[in-house]
Amino acid sequence: MTNLGDSFYVIYQKFNNTTESYFNFLKSTDDGLTWSAPTQVNDSTIIDDRNYPGYARYYPNIAISPDGQRIYAAWADRRVNPSGNDYDVYFSYSLDGGQTWSPDIRVNEDTTGLNQLYPSMAVKSNGGLIQCWWSGMMIGK
Repeated sequence: MTNLGDSFYVIYQKFNNTTESYFNFLKSTDDGLTWSAPTQVNDSTIIDDRNYPGYARYYPNIAISPDGQRIYAAWADRRVNPSGNDYDVYFSYSLDGGQTWSPDIRVNEDTTGLNQLYPSMAVKSNGGLIQCWWSGMMIGK
């Protein structure tokens, strides 16, 4: 969750059943008194082959532009290898205050099979986005 003035922005994980999950977005523009209808952020609801609810994707993070119209979401996702333990960082954005979301974009480009986790973002005053995450590629270096 993050805020901009009296507006609050939330991304949370939603479960359809024991193996399928996705992220929803909510927004309040009146200090949390009322909330928007949820919109789905990510375009994949992959099945978690290991039968552990929610482990197909997690660690969502959200950032908001100074004007509140551009909303960025990032998370760790195992869609490339749903039965393994190879998380990648995925990203989506909204240009209309969270009503619609872009197709998911894989941020990291490694082919090592090592985890990429804990995405974090910040938006600069000019609207530029800074994104970082923990990379398993640094283990042993």
